[in-house]
Amino acid sequence: MVKTPPSDIFTSSSFSRFSDGDPADIVYFANHSMYFDEAFILMSQQQNYSWKDRKEIYLIPIVEQNTNFKYPLAVNQKFIISTAITYIGSRSFRSNHAIYTDIDGNYKLISYGYLNRVSVDAKSFKPIEVPAELKLILQKYHITSEKWDNFISQFL
Repeated sequence: MVKTPPSDIFTSSSFSRFSDGDPADIVYFANHSMYFDEAFILMSQQQNYSWKDRKEIYLIPIVEQNTNFKYPLAVNQKFIISTAITYIGSRSFRSNHAIYTDIDGNYKLISYGYLNRVSVDAKSFKPIEVPAELKLILQKYHITSEKWDNFISQFL
């Protein structure tokens, strides 16, 4: 039985879009990473963090991604996505994500994975320290890899 995510795991919900699907009305696998990215952005916006004001100063491009697929996500299906930060380095960090559905209390894991990002100067694209204002948001949702693995294991 899946428990409610702890408060240090950010959770939101969304619907898969028609445009995200293939001819079989299943969400194309690469779109899961896009949902991961959207959840990260929403998490930061919930903390009153605006990317619009910072994109001329620094960027945080995704340099590595990983997605484990467990079950198909249908087009126009409501899903839940949980996000946590499991690594914060001086110039990079990792956000972990899980997409799952809740149909009458029956939780089904759809996919899970991570996005690794590096802080870079917007003009030179050279690595820089993770800005302090961003680091504060990351720390709010920072958990150990073990805690994340325990959260995921509830679904398996």
